[in-house]
Amino acid sequence: MSRAISPKAAIVPITVAWQVNELVKPRLILKIHLNMASLVESENRVLRYMLTLQSIHNVVCGLYPTTVEQAVKLASIQLQSRFGDYNPDT
Repeated sequence: MSRAISPKAAIVPITVAWQVNELVKPRLILKIHLNMASLVESENRVLRYMLTLQSIHNVVCGLYPTTVEQAVKLASIQLQSRFGDYNPDT
């Protein structure tokens, strides 16, 4: 389940209330509320990284429907970004 928390709300009491038992491990995921073209085209590296993480999360959770081929391509781009170009000598 996903919901927006008011900017004025205290986060700790809300997350404590989520912990109803030891089997359920709720997570707080911070997201950018608006995806506007100006955000996507931003030169701010941190903002672009946060948008990338949010997009990956949305694909994995099924919020952005993708085909298997698209998911494989996104995964390969993510791997190349993290580990660099393929090097058969390593």
